[in-house]
Amino acid sequence: DMLLLLYHEGPSTRGIFRRSANAKTCKELKEKLNSGDDVQVDGESVFVAAAVITVCLAK
Repeated sequence: DMLLLLYHEGPSTRGIFRRSANAKTCKELKEKLNSGDDVQVDGESVFVAAAVITVCLAK
């Protein structure tokens, strides 16, 4: 779901991987992903999704 969000909104979003996202929201999303819960990103910011994916790929 996060990759689809980036696929659809990412190309039209300026500075997607440069702008910082809300740290609290990123932390909550990472915790949900790590716990195996079903994560809904429909209302999530594309910047949060980009930040979480970047952190996951860096590990």
